[in-house]
Amino acid sequence: MPAHLLSTKCTYCESPLVEIESTSVGVDAVVPFTISAEAASAKINAWLHGHRWAPNEVRRLGHDPRALRPIYVPHSVYSGEVRARYTAQIGISYTKKVRKGSKTTTVIKTDWHSLRGTYGRSFEDHLVSASQGLHEATSNQLEPFDLGTKRPFDPRLVAGIEAELPTHGSAITDNVLVEELKQQTQDEILSDFLPGEQKELRELTVSATIATRSIAALPIWLATFHHDDAVHHCFVNGQTGTVVGEVPKSTAKILVTILLTAGVIFAAWFFWGGR
Repeated sequence: MPAHLLSTKCTYCESPLVEIESTSVGVDAVVPFTISAEAASAKINAWLHGHRWAPNEVRRLGHDPRALRPIYVPHSVYSGEVRARYTAQIGISYTKKVRKGSKTTTVIKTDWHSLRGTYGRSFEDHLVSASQGLHEATSNQLEPFDLGTKRPFDPRLVAGIEAELPTHGSAITDNVLVEELKQQTQDEILSDFLPGEQKELRELTVSATIATRSIAALPIWLATFHHDDAVHHCFVNGQTGTVVGEVPKSTAKILVTILLTAGVIFAAWFFWGGR
């Protein structure tokens, strides 16, 4: 079995395989699948409606559940507290009547004020991908996952399903956590915390205290396809059916459409204007 996998199927007989020596380390909980391959395939089909130029290799995924495989992807699950210190400029706008000659106009003016303060909150069940194969940006798009359904790890929960061991250590996922908390804190301070119609953060210092860190295996349907000598992936949240992926454009379909459009225009010109 590959070193990064916790469980899979036998290549020859499809019997469930679980790496017993790895079951006691690396994964603390499992979040089970709630949608089938058929349901995931239907979600992809609906998602593709907005991708007119999708190649046939992609469209097949929306009609063939066998093209998808279930996989449990490890994620670090965090809880703790985040605190911030900030310096900001607050703009208070007001209207003022200005008289110029015989005319009076209303103008909008803004008074700017400096503000310093602190901000803090707790966070719970913050997810960070612990897999090299699933980029954090893609993982964020797949969220949310219902962690209320998670079960303590048991080899029987993943038997027969491809399940990864963490390939990102805590040092990496901790750094990702802090960066995401910084961005979230900045957005929260600007949108919900600071007064005024206009506001600018001049300085922001954010620190996070991690109370708990665990690893949960999250359910994802994965489809892999090839197009123009490149490998592409399509991911489906195994609970909600949210679809994430990059859809390449079929050069052949675009070229055929251009030729057909040009042919219609030429025919119209020939019969109506070219005689």
